[in-house]
Formats: sequence, structure tokens, C-alpha cells
Amino acid sequence: MEEAKGVVKHVLLAKFKEGTAQDQIDQLIKDYANLVNLIEPMKSFQWGKNVSIENLHQDFTHIFESTFESTEGVAEYVAHPAHVEYANLFLANLEKVLVIDYKPTTKVSNNQNDTTDRLQTLSSLYNCRISCKALEFIFTITSSFKAADVCVPKPTESLIFKSCSASSKSPMASS
Repeated sequence: MEEAKGVVKHVLLAKFKEGTAQDQIDQLIKDYANLVNLIEPMKSFQWGKNVSIENLHQDFTHIFESTFESTEGVAEYVAHPAHVEYANLFLANLEKVLVIDYKPTTKVSNNQNDTTDRLQTLSSLYNCRISCKALEFIFTITSSFKAADVCVPKPTESLIFKSCSASSKSPMASS
């Protein structure tokens, strides 16, 4: 496996065996989601059912996606005892499975509400002295805070908040 830092997406396509009860599928999915609480390198989990109108799904019915900070994180997850135990049970209930790990390289979005895109744009376009990580932290802890609350500075200034008074404006620490 390539050793590389940076986000890695672990994608699993599944088709459950004929006759697997819906309550059993629901419990397997609940247990899969719980792995994010048990295995530190697993940063997030989401899943869904196939809703494609194209007939290209090759009978896969469910998709599961986990996010990791590196390929090393994926390797740690795969070897973790909680994952090994869960995977044995999960795979025993599948008719077919496909797993792909990938490193996202490009994101194109026309979603104006995409916080990550807005933060990256603010940071890169204006050469700010505050990182996107710091802004994401601020967005996370301040639920009422919106991008409109940020004064876009000149390239040589740091970001400041509209709520700051003129006398209290001080450059934020760079990271």
C-alpha cells in the first residue's frame, strides 16, 4: 500500500445475501457505524442505498464510505480487532462486495453552502495568515457563525471578525 498522508476514502459496495432479514441488515449497519467510535483512525462514516436510475450498479444495493487521514490509518483500521471481528460477521452476510480506497484529488462544487470550499477560497485567494483548519474549528464551535461574518482582508492583513471593535482587532495566530 502506498504510504501517503492526506485524506483517504474507504468505499465498500455490498449486496446482502438473499434471505437476510431487514432487521439483521439494520443491525449490521448500526454496528458498522459504531466502528467510528471504536477505531481512532476512522474519522467519519456514511452509508446509503442504491437509488441509481441507470442499470450499471451490478446488483450492489448498499454503499458504505469511511474517511481516514492517511493510508496508514486505513491499514490500522483493517488490522484493528474490532474491525476484524465485525468484518467476519458482515462479510458472512454478503453475496458480493467490492472495496476501493482512494485519495481525493479534485473537488468541484457549485454548492454555495459548502463550508470547506469557502474556507479554502478565503485562505488561498487572500493569502491570509490563518489556516483553513483554524477557520473550520471556529465554524465548528460557533454554530451561529457564517462566512458573511468574516471581513475579507487585504492580502497583507489577517482575518478579523465583524464583531471585533476597532480597538480589539488583533492578528490571529497563524498555523
